[in-house]
Amino acid sequence: MTEKQTNKTNSIPHLLKASEIEAMPEKRKVHPINKEAVRNTKFLSDALGMKNLGIRLVRVEPGKETTQFHFHYHEEEFIYIISGKGIAQIGEHEVEIAAGDFM
Repeated sequence: MTEKQTNKTNSIPHLLKASEIEAMPEKRKVHPINKEAVRNTKFLSDALGMKNLGIRLVRVEPGKETTQFHFHYHEEEFIYIISGKGIAQIGEHEVEIAAGDFM
């Protein structure tokens, strides 16, 4: 099993059950420029064979960051906070974020 595969056990296409997502391995990545940016990622869209949209479940350890500050010119990105809280830098603003927030 590669790091982007799942323990998919159901035969229904386009569906990952919660138990399958829970059983998926996480890929841990430390950003090469920002060592405080550590992500533990499950590749949900890859598991379903999606080609044009990347959906990932990312767990950020307490006290760590998600990435180096950056922006995209030609693609959109969204973040939905499932649990926990943190601070997001959006342009010139630092904003407190928590479970249920969407960016």
